[in-house]
Amino acid sequence: MRTRAVRRLELEITLRRAITHGELRLAYQPIVNLRTGRTDGVEALVRWQHPTEGLVMPAEFISVAEQSGLIVPLGEWVLGEACRQAHAWHAHPELAHLTMSVNLSRRQIAQTDIVSVVANILDNTKMVPARLVLEITESELMSDAAKSVVVLHDLKALGVGLSVDDFGTGYSSLSYLKKFPVDILKIDKSFIDGLGQDNEDSSIVGATISLARSLHLTTIAEGAETAHQVHLFSELGCDKAQGYLFSRPQFADDLIPHLLKSVQSLPMR
Repeated sequence: MRTRAVRRLELEITLRRAITHGELRLAYQPIVNLRTGRTDGVEALVRWQHPTEGLVMPAEFISVAEQSGLIVPLGEWVLGEACRQAHAWHAHPELAHLTMSVNLSRRQIAQTDIVSVVANILDNTKMVPARLVLEITESELMSDAAKSVVVLHDLKALGVGLSVDDFGTGYSSLSYLKKFPVDILKIDKSFIDGLGQDNEDSSIVGATISLARSLHLTTIAEGAETAHQVHLFSELGCDKAQGYLFSRPQFADDLIPHLLKSVQSLPMR
């Protein structure tokens, strides 16, 4: 216990420095349109380039950031950097369609000034609001559903897109789902893994896609790893997918060739 406590304190101290000293980096994972095969957008995922430990993945430091409150400045940095990168990509005519998806944490949603923070970042980075998608997990939305409705409507008024992340893993009320002004439902990877093998998982995925279609929402399947999974997504009517089958998260310069190539992709069969 003492070892874990010391490690947590060390992480908190060094993470605070990392945010202010430029040690954070963003990787981007493509989101692919299952009808056209084109990359329609990317999701921004934070990495920590630690000076002595090398590249640290979010699983090792996000919980510390959330517990310490550092998730607020960290999340603001991620949003600003992602918008700057998207604006740079949009300068290429072939990439002007790309959306940028960024996760918002529960603490960020709870900020009284979250709407003005997002508005200022959009203004400062010259990001087209319609090309930004803010992702909030289902459990975070439902932690204070009544307040979430208000915040989401205020964010939606900025012109950004809204996505419910990890859908199906929380305890959302369908009455609230109807009230949330969201555009996208992301189907959690835990259901995707059993698709075509586990009848319950297949039924849940199919029902989620049908629900989304009836509410005029776009569906994105997370964790696509095999061509067979993608075939099943398409048969069920899922709109988009992301996962290692298409691309692992990559840093911006490494991803550009993939993005440019995907513009010329043929429709998927």
